[in-house]
Amino acid sequence: MSNNLTRAEKKFKQGNYSDVISLLQPEVFKYRENEEFYYYLGMSCLFLGDFNGANSYLRRALQIKPNSNQMLGLAVIHLKHGNLSDAIKIWLDILDEDPENKYAKRSLDILNRSETVKKIPEDFLAKNLHKFLPHLQKAKFYNIFRYASIIFITLTILTTLFLTSKYVITNINNSKKLYPELTISRNLNDIVTTGDFKIELQAREIVALFESAKKYFIDKKDNEAMIAINKLLNSNASESVKEKARLLDTYLKEPDFRYFKNSITYKMASENPYLYNNCFVKWSGKIANIRIFEKSASFDFLIGYDSGRIVEGIISVTIDSPIVLNEEFSYDIIGQLKTEENNLTLKAITLRNY
Repeated sequence: MSNNLTRAEKKFKQGNYSDVISLLQPEVFKYRENEEFYYYLGMSCLFLGDFNGANSYLRRALQIKPNSNQMLGLAVIHLKHGNLSDAIKIWLDILDEDPENKYAKRSLDILNRSETVKKIPEDFLAKNLHKFLPHLQKAKFYNIFRYASIIFITLTILTTLFLTSKYVITNINNSKKLYPELTISRNLNDIVTTGDFKIELQAREIVALFESAKKYFIDKKDNEAMIAINKLLNSNASESVKEKARLLDTYLKEPDFRYFKNSITYKMASENPYLYNNCFVKWSGKIANIRIFEKSASFDFLIGYDSGRIVEGIISVTIDSPIVLNEEFSYDIIGQLKTEENNLTLKAITLRNY
């Protein structure tokens, strides 16, 4: 097993499914005949709600080396799409080969005891997913054990430090001031500068905008924080304020794609590119003009054209891996916007076809 596949397996067992996808998607060409590779990708997509991607990867795994776990995943996908008869057929096929398979037996039992045969409620699958598949429960227990171990070790260390010196805990508490380096002067001369800028702000507006950026960061709203930072960087704020804004920028992280909700449209970004520099987006569409290099790839992304009807815009995309791409597919792309001299591009972090 390759190093990346080993790491992905560990991440999968921990329940870090977005990390699994980030690790494995660039390896698609290399491991196109590896059943485990497609299985981990497919199940990770399923647990993150990408049922189209899950269907594609799990069916490929089934072609290479069939097993009941792949079939359990495909049954859930059929259930999601309301294809009850197809899901039931898969569970029955599993029981033909493995009469003791508890997940297939439990899945059929759940349907028999519920109203879902008539109509599947919107929240039914989310509430019962762990009952249909083995991995969510295992990941839960794995993480409980891991976090319990961390808590135990931490408490042991803190207790030892406390017994060694009563001043240690005080010093630790005193060190927990909330980002003291992210403060700016309230002196008018230290806040505002002169010159030509895209945005002109009053001193109080600069202070308020900087504090808003900090609050967004603390609340884990990194896109909103980045927009506030970009407003400061393109305003008449002083260089000292801009330095603090750039420092805050370094604290921002890539989003956790299980919970990432895109609020930035192509129209918004194209009208004011400088405001959205380094923000993260999730867009769908078709690709064209693919260029594969030794360690990267680039292409044009036709945003909104996944339906084959309307192109909302076209943006140049780069990805730091020589990934296999196909212009016949539609793609979901999560990436970071980059603005250079008002030219908007996208650096892809992860993508999936459907």
